[in-house]
Amino acid sequence: MDKPIEATVTRRPGRHWPALSLLAVALLVDAFKPAAATASLHCVEGRPCPSPPMSIWAPYPFYNGNVDYAVGVAYAAAGVIQPQFGFVANAFVSSNNTVAAFLLARDYQLGEDSRFFADFSIFGGDFGRVQSFQNGNPAFPDETAGSNDSSEDNYLEAEGNDIFLRMPIRYLLPIGAGRDEVIHTFRTQGGLLLKETGTGGERWNPFAGGRTMLEFTPFYRNQELELDIGGERTLTASGITARIDYDNTDWWNNPTEGSRTQFAVTRDWSGDEKGDTPWMQMEAQFSKFISLGPGSRAQARVLAFDVWMSDVPSWNDYQTRNGERLFDRPPVYMGSALGGLFRQRGFATTRFSDRSAINYAMEYRYTTANSLLARFRFLDKFGVDFTQLVGFMEVGRVAPEFDLGTLHEDMKLTYGLGIRASAQSLVVRADFGFSEEGGQIQMFVSQPF
Repeated sequence: MDKPIEATVTRRPGRHWPALSLLAVALLVDAFKPAAATASLHCVEGRPCPSPPMSIWAPYPFYNGNVDYAVGVAYAAAGVIQPQFGFVANAFVSSNNTVAAFLLARDYQLGEDSRFFADFSIFGGDFGRVQSFQNGNPAFPDETAGSNDSSEDNYLEAEGNDIFLRMPIRYLLPIGAGRDEVIHTFRTQGGLLLKETGTGGERWNPFAGGRTMLEFTPFYRNQELELDIGGERTLTASGITARIDYDNTDWWNNPTEGSRTQFAVTRDWSGDEKGDTPWMQMEAQFSKFISLGPGSRAQARVLAFDVWMSDVPSWNDYQTRNGERLFDRPPVYMGSALGGLFRQRGFATTRFSDRSAINYAMEYRYTTANSLLARFRFLDKFGVDFTQLVGFMEVGRVAPEFDLGTLHEDMKLTYGLGIRASAQSLVVRADFGFSEEGGQIQMFVSQPF
């Protein structure tokens, strides 16, 4: 394993901060989205490998449907302590009176040559007015908010505070591409992966290629909401997610071929009060990437497919407290939900939620031969590797039972366009999704799958 570099180098702020500060924003917006398996380094041809440690800070503006317009400040460091290790601290205020702060430490190797890696993240904030698609709106007494046939106006407005804590531990299995190498080095030139440094992309066989990780993530989250209708409401989740992730793509950060397979079980052992009951969720996800090769004006063209399924088998279980049934169901911000940054991007965040869900997505990713940002010379200092144009379509739905027939009826449709750029291996994206309920702008870091 490469040893940590002792010297500390502080690079000039203009070079890397856009990607890193957007990473902080991304983590704030959807903290429970599983990240791709890492335990790796990214090196650019012609530059030192591993890169010297760096630390930066910068202010930045952004927009997101959850917090509206915002301005924040981020401090980030990479390659400190260990070459693959990094952390970021972030704080922001927004136009809807949201004030929040976040700290993430990622990819710390637990001992020399160890196959165990740890992350740590903590977030807290006071949020301004947000829309929550949960029951209680008196205008819809006979309708279940968030169900597949529910009205887009069936939501509650609220303000309140939110705190969460996550501590993932990942173990790289000694099989496939992880057998002889714990921390893999991906090398790129012009923003594209040098094929010989990839880790998968060929036949589906965890023992022959790709990298497989087991992940155990203890979590805690508590939301205290002041609803316009219904007074105060507290939603709590605490438990653990167990995940197996077989990444057989050529490069997890921006795959052009191969596949990724994931299975996860989440178990919550919360309390026995309203908004804090035990529940269980099961998920499966499969992504496939097909390279179409270069084009006349493209250095790469990729067809990307994804299917995700979720079920909460504890959905109809309940406890009785003071004559009231308390169902063993997750809060609306977890569980089988669609809408927002990753699935059904044409709908509001967690617009739909129920016992079960399914979602299919297809993207055409067109990486331009020349960066579309090249004409803007002031962006040179941001280290943009490449730009990518994307067309996408999604179909999916939620249902009150796990039935494949029901899940494939009356499905919701999202279609849209996106533009993405890679800045020092971080893919920054802006997706414009459209649905029967209008349009949404989804700004994030990393590919959606």
